[in-house]
Amino acid sequence: MKSLTSMAIAAALALFAGSSSASPTSYCNGKSNKICYTWAVPSSTASSSSGNLFIRIQAPVEYQWIGLGTGDKMSCSTMFLIYQDGTGNVTLSTRMGRGHEMPEHSRMRSVRLIEGSDVVNKTMVANIHSGDLGNMHFKGSNQWISAWKTGSSLHTTDIDADIEEHDGHNSFSVDFSEAVVNYNSNPFIHMMTDTPNGATSGGGGEGNTSTIHGIIMSVVFLLGYPLGSLLMPIIGKWFIHATWQMIVFITMWAGFVAGKLAADLVQRSTCIIGTVVCGLMVIQPILGGLHHRNFAKHQCRTGISHAHIWYGRALMILGIVNGGLGLQLAGASKKLIVGYGVVGLVTSLMYTAGAVRKMLRGAKKHQHEPMKYNGSYSAVALI
Repeated sequence: MKSLTSMAIAAALALFAGSSSASPTSYCNGKSNKICYTWAVPSSTASSSSGNLFIRIQAPVEYQWIGLGTGDKMSCSTMFLIYQDGTGNVTLSTRMGRGHEMPEHSRMRSVRLIEGSDVVNKTMVANIHSGDLGNMHFKGSNQWISAWKTGSSLHTTDIDADIEEHDGHNSFSVDFSEAVVNYNSNPFIHMMTDTPNGATSGGGGEGNTSTIHGIIMSVVFLLGYPLGSLLMPIIGKWFIHATWQMIVFITMWAGFVAGKLAADLVQRSTCIIGTVVCGLMVIQPILGGLHHRNFAKHQCRTGISHAHIWYGRALMILGIVNGGLGLQLAGASKKLIVGYGVVGLVTSLMYTAGAVRKMLRGAKKHQHEPMKYNGSYSAVALI
């Protein structure tokens, strides 16, 4: 009897612990982390790996619209957009991502607003009931993307309303095993509009590290390395070329670190390419040193010289292409992508002109006088 009593008490304690720990999980981002998303997975859904899911989106009314989507990119993402309807409530628009174009409304019968959705205390709140979204790991982590636009209210109930391009975005993962609740009804009915307790916060938003990363890497590969290589045919001083390129090299690693701090860096192909390019770039200063030493000794280019030249050119091209890919995956505007392409084209033309000028000048000197090393015959190369 005593053992049965002990077992009953232990079971009751375990049940109580499970009930008390079961609660929705939240994530906040945007300016000052004021945009918050909350997920609740009914225990029946978690056990069967399919079923209903509850989502809550809340944000200050200073935002024109807020969007939350499944997956790690816009393409084929199931999206939930909310904005003010002009009557003191919110409009929920379900949309399907189509790459980097404005997502258009896609009807989802199993998705609807539920009790508690409102605009209160200058905060938009959307409590959402969703049927099975497919490809959800209810016992593990799932990738999500979010975006937002500040500005005046849309004041519309039109679920297919046109929206302006976002001015902030983020991607992150959510562990659904920590969001299981022991009921299948609205779990948000008594939640306040304050930042949810225990909410984790992430990157994205105005001034985020992904923006810093993009700016630094664009300057490095569009201007830094190419201009550094042009210093040789223009100035003809190897130590100026080497100093410039080493400064750019260090700046590149600062941009790499900023990218690593961005929430979604390791989830995209551009990050893999960027990591490879930065890693391979470590070899380039070594090749540059060997090239300079051999040129001083032999007074002509050797195999190391050509390796230094073409290895650097290949990495520079990869870096520029990867930057354009990064802009597309980050959802940059067409104007920004076109601007990046124009600068890249101009830089390429300048680089080519400098290389041709160097070759012609070198050939002319070679015809009229013996070659004497003065530190100015280093190849058009990249560190």
